[in-house]
Amino acid sequence: MSQPKLRILYSKGVDIQEIDAALKGAKRFSEFGLMCEHALVGRKRKESYPARDVYAGEKIVKLIYSDGPLLRASDLNSETFIGARRTKSVFGLGITNRLILQTPESESGKPYESIEIACPGRSGIFSVFRLRTFPDQEHLRAMEILGTRMIGRIFGRNERCEDPECIMGGFTDANDFLYRFVRQPRDLCILCAQTISVFISSIGRQD
Repeated sequence: MSQPKLRILYSKGVDIQEIDAALKGAKRFSEFGLMCEHALVGRKRKESYPARDVYAGEKIVKLIYSDGPLLRASDLNSETFIGARRTKSVFGLGITNRLILQTPESESGKPYESIEIACPGRSGIFSVFRLRTFPDQEHLRAMEILGTRMIGRIFGRNERCEDPECIMGGFTDANDFLYRFVRQPRDLCILCAQTISVFISSIGRQD
């Protein structure tokens, strides 16, 4: 039985302090058996090697370097032509300094700015673009919180939690996230923690 692993893939425009903060949020799941690591990736093929065994890794690399990437969560559920021929075993979290525009799953909606997108059981991506407008300490605190949220969303808790004190609750935009999540203490509720723990444990039992 192998230990479930998540790898943070980040672009050259993301600062190492930001990555450390995101890792701090992600490593809280080590008690559930999740191993977390990080890797800098670039546009060139030899620079994207750390993405090869990551679910949708090649797509994550492309997205974190795109100007205003327009995507759906379902985009993180597919592989590139080359990527589909490689064995995947690592869950991925991309971090970009570019703006993310999310396309609604329905045809009637209009694209909107987003700071986080996840595909459960696969990978996710979030942007530091708006977070950098926050005061310094709140900026890094926001990175930590998003690290926690994104891992939770990837590992089985994608729906919004209704507990007003849970870190997996919903928000409308970056400013709403700042006021209701960064400036007000939140943590995983018991239900979300149990759901994520069971999901991570089930991955380890699959081998």
